[in-house]
Amino acid sequence: MSRGGKFKRMDKKYLAQFFNVEVRSIQRVWKKAMKQISKGFEVNVSNQKKGKCGRKPKDINLEKIPTIPLNRRSTIRSLAWQLGCSPTTLHRKFKMKLIKRHTNCVKRSLKEKNKKDRMKFCLSMLDEATTKIARPKFKTMHSVVHIDEKWFTMTKKNKTYYLLDGEEEPTRPIHGNCIGKVMFLMCVARPQWDSEGNVTFSGKIGIWPFVK
Repeated sequence: MSRGGKFKRMDKKYLAQFFNVEVRSIQRVWKKAMKQISKGFEVNVSNQKKGKCGRKPKDINLEKIPTIPLNRRSTIRSLAWQLGCSPTTLHRKFKMKLIKRHTNCVKRSLKEKNKKDRMKFCLSMLDEATTKIARPKFKTMHSVVHIDEKWFTMTKKNKTYYLLDGEEEPTRPIHGNCIGKVMFLMCVARPQWDSEGNVTFSGKIGIWPFVK
């Protein structure tokens, strides 16, 4: 495609697309060939590397991970120590999605009495008029009011602010280690609609603060 040792504007780009390589690779090969021609050598632009060269990737037995205790694989570094490899090597496996990160939360276990109380509560919510059919239904709960309390802290331990350069940093003192709290009692029910879809009852009964 060269004309007197020169290419047109898009020739190298077309060659790169044909060989599925970067344009820089075509430019490097061409520069190497022209340098050999200028010195009178035989043109040879083949790969000069002997056999398979470079650092070989370390083989890690990932099947060993389930046998490692959970408390010894909470971080990449601790898991790499158990597998006998470097954290960087293990992190590459993580990038390849061969291993995954999982956030686990503790769950409260129920005692037998708690399970029985929950089962009794579920059975009490069945509609008695439908208990004789194969698939009984639950109550509509239109006449059930839910009451619960909610705590709000007056401030957070750490808060972020944006200040002007040179502005004095604010101070937020508290007495001891206790942050003030406010408790509210909230009372809600299920909203209700009429036959035309208009809301006849929003379900929001009220919320009351407790101050002492």
